[in-house]
Amino acid sequence: MSEWTGLAARVREAARKLSASGAIDVDSLCQEAGIQTYDEKRRLYRVVGDLMDSGELKRVERGIYLFEDKAELQPARKADLMWRLIRRQPVKIQDLQTFAGASRDYVREWLQSLVKQGVARKNENGTYQLIKSLVEMPRNTKAERLRELRRKRREAALRGLRAAKEAIEKAERLIQEMEGEESLHAE
Repeated sequence: MSEWTGLAARVREAARKLSASGAIDVDSLCQEAGIQTYDEKRRLYRVVGDLMDSGELKRVERGIYLFEDKAELQPARKADLMWRLIRRQPVKIQDLQTFAGASRDYVREWLQSLVKQGVARKNENGTYQLIKSLVEMPRNTKAERLRELRRKRREAALRGLRAAKEAIEKAERLIQEMEGEESLHAE
């Protein structure tokens, strides 16, 4: 997939631009992505297939697609997409970033988790590949713990905000009462 990373980025950006007007046809996609040769167009179809696998393109009819930006995907969905790709072939961090729309740090952490669990290995050329043939993706317990920690911190912050709001409202009521008493004494 490394050879298509640049092409995939061009096609994704072209699809993002064209999606503002609705459905996207292959010819418009080729023109916007700067696809000129037959070989590039053949590779475009492979990229379109990858984008359909990742959920970014939905086929409306033959040669017509709708683009859905992956920026809003949840981390679990991104991990599923990365798992599907690494099960097919050795991958580089950049391949997974492009395919799943994940950050470099997230991809690196996910791959390191697979290596620590003995499911994957890092090759000398910088690619990662599975060394165990698993159907289900192993759980990333570190990521789950971090999500739980963030959830608890968020809940604590919200409780603190509610308590602060109540304290401010109480202080405002006290100030209004004091001002009301001052006006009575002034008369």
